[in-house]
Amino acid sequence: MTEYTHTINIIVPLAIVDEANYFASIIDPDTGGNKTFGNLQLSADGSEPATHTGATGKIKQIVVDWLNELYQGIIPGVFVEAGATQEQLLTLLPMMTIGIDEPWQTTLDRAGVMMISDPVLA
Repeated sequence: MTEYTHTINIIVPLAIVDEANYFASIIDPDTGGNKTFGNLQLSADGSEPATHTGATGKIKQIVVDWLNELYQGIIPGVFVEAGATQEQLLTLLPMMTIGIDEPWQTTLDRAGVMMISDPVLA
């Protein structure tokens, strides 16, 4: 069994929630990845209106490998198989703040945002 050995934090502008959820559904296809972003509300000063959203969770080493390839301009097969284009990914990645194995607060600080409300937990 492959273990979830890493933590990932991702922060995205609300303007790209649909695209970010599509991205998340590729790296997390069996556990609701398409609903990853939208609940957690973030903004520069922690007050309304929200400008960003984010998520945190555990991931497998293969996801870290895929992200490293993406940042090198290589499109991993899992994204190609899902129909994602290089243009989509190269447009999306610079808008995302991604932290691997770093504290959530560090990722928030790098993105320049603060939490407005806690996520709705199901």
